[in-house]
Amino acid sequence: MTTRRYMLRIGDDRPEHAVFRYNEIAVSLAAHDAGLSPALLHHEPGALIFDYLTDTVSLDADDLG
Repeated sequence: MTTRRYMLRIGDDRPEHAVFRYNEIAVSLAAHDAGLSPALLHHEPGALIFDYLTDTVSLDADDLG
């Protein structure tokens, strides 16, 4: 039996911070199509579910400099 892992993002629009989930959905789909992010598997108001990535490395400021 194979175990599958997911990543859940919970949150609503935050207009005061210019955060709109419909933009996040569009960008997530485009980034996945470009090979830059995990697949967005499901979305509904207040929740986004992505494939969980293994063997990844987080970047810090020195990595980006």
